[in-house]
Amino acid sequence: MNSCGFSPQSALLLSKRVQFETQKAPESLIDFLSNHGCSQTQIRSFIQKCPNFLLCHPEKSHLPKFNFFYSKGLSSSKLAALLSIQLYVLRRGLNSHIIPNFNFFKNLVGSGDDKVLLAYKRYDGILYKEFKSLAPLNISLL
Repeated sequence: MNSCGFSPQSALLLSKRVQFETQKAPESLIDFLSNHGCSQTQIRSFIQKCPNFLLCHPEKSHLPKFNFFYSKGLSSSKLAALLSIQLYVLRRGLNSHIIPNFNFFKNLVGSGDDKVLLAYKRYDGILYKEFKSLAPLNISLL
C-alpha cells in the first residue's frame, strides 16, 4: 500500500476490506495499471473504490478489456481517465457484457465507436448494466 501513497489510516481501513497472502497480487495490479498509463492518484482511487481489484490477475482479467478499448481508439491515458470515472466496467465480462452492449448501442444509434465511448463516459450503464435488455423496454415506452 505504500507504493500507492495511502496514509497509514487509509491502508489500515483498506486492509480490513481485503486480505491477500502475498504482495504479488497487489503489486501485479499496480504494475499493470502503471504500465497502462494510470497515475498513482488514479490507481489509489481505483483501489479505494474497489479494493478487491487487488486480488485479481490483471493480465488475465483486465488486459483483454483494455485491449478491447484500445481497439476502439482509446489511448492508454484516455482509458485511464475514463476508468477513473467509470471503473466498474472492469467487473463485467468482456464477451458476456461489454462487447455485446457496445455493439448493440452502436447499432441502435447508428454511430461510430467514438460516439459509443462518449456515451459510455456519460453513462456507464451502456456497457456495465444489462443495457441490451433494458433499452428496448425503455424505447417502447417513449
